[in-house]
Amino acid sequence: DPISIASASLPQKRRDIKTNGFFLEMRSLNGVQYSTSLIYEYCFGWNGILVEANFNNYIQTQRHRPCATSIWAAICPANASSYVYMPDQKETSSLLKQEETKKKDEQMSSSHSATPCRTMASIFRDHHVKHIDFWSLDVEGSELITLQTVDWTQVTVGVLIIEESRDADEIHRLLTTAGMFKMTRDPEKYPACLYTKKQINRKVILFGNRWIYVHESMRDDLHTHCHSSSQSQSQHYPQQQHRQ
Repeated sequence: DPISIASASLPQKRRDIKTNGFFLEMRSLNGVQYSTSLIYEYCFGWNGILVEANFNNYIQTQRHRPCATSIWAAICPANASSYVYMPDQKETSSLLKQEETKKKDEQMSSSHSATPCRTMASIFRDHHVKHIDFWSLDVEGSELITLQTVDWTQVTVGVLIIEESRDADEIHRLLTTAGMFKMTRDPEKYPACLYTKKQINRKVILFGNRWIYVHESMRDDLHTHCHSSSQSQSQHYPQQQHRQ
């Protein structure tokens, strides 16, 4: 039951949580398992898009999250082929190596699906997306490719949580150019109200193996939130050097 799962994840002390926001989750899996957007949809009335490359997961996502927009696609560069082969049986999917995608259809049809290739720019254009409040990006090593297909002049992102990647430096340059900054990974520098239970490791709750990027327009809100939680935490977020 998605509603029960979302409600069980709801923090006891919820503060300043926006209602009627917009989310984007990639990989959505079955729409419920490990979902980072479920709580926003069912508890705060958010709407959004779920992108899944595995066809079986996509079908389950449609069933479990009927109010969200589910998209079956693999994110590829604009000059890539119109589809890529994805394994049907894996719970989590990653793109096959380029040489594997060149095999004949009949050689792979029994265990792989020809997944449509899309760019993020085309998805945002088709669904009239101009702003994303929360974007969860975990696409098994294809994070940089995904971000490179965004037209950053046409869309803004409030908060992006992204899986660690070997392309971390390039991702950082791209996102800072897009007007975002990386949050500190020191869990001791976050207000206690962000955690649901003191006995749970706060680093695991906040990050795991992920980074959080926030849009510059939200910097003052973060300072205010931290300052109100603890006077001693006023310097925990990086200071903006060029403010007008």
